[in-house]
Amino acid sequence: MQFKDSKYFSSLSHKEIDLPFGKYYFCTKIVISELNEGVHFDWEKCHMIIGKILEFYGENAQIGFISNRINNYSVDPNNWVRAHTEYDFMIASAIVTYQNSSYKVATLEKYFSQKKLKRCFSINEAIEWLTKQKKLQE
Repeated sequence: MQFKDSKYFSSLSHKEIDLPFGKYYFCTKIVISELNEGVHFDWEKCHMIIGKILEFYGENAQIGFISNRINNYSVDPNNWVRAHTEYDFMIASAIVTYQNSSYKVATLEKYFSQKKLKRCFSINEAIEWLTKQKKLQE
């Protein structure tokens, strides 16, 4: 389910960012990504969105991140390591999967993440989990 079809779309204040490789929603303390079908999400794309996140939320941002995997695409799992090493703005992340194969990939990515990372089966579950994270409630 796309974020725009979720029960939170109208209740969470957000700004929509369209990039050539996907759509991002910048909510209060939460970023939701929905990448396009067939994209390979490499460090160049990751670095581009990190720049936009820091520009929007500020250099001292403390946010949660949701990867809403409504489409099939590939991700370089080293992005997690590099993002956490070079930047320290993510408190926790959630990956929403809709297929067993995506869940297995998310399991692999969980091992690369240095922060809390939850695998979820719906966008609603991911938002509910992130909003309960203590550091995001401050």
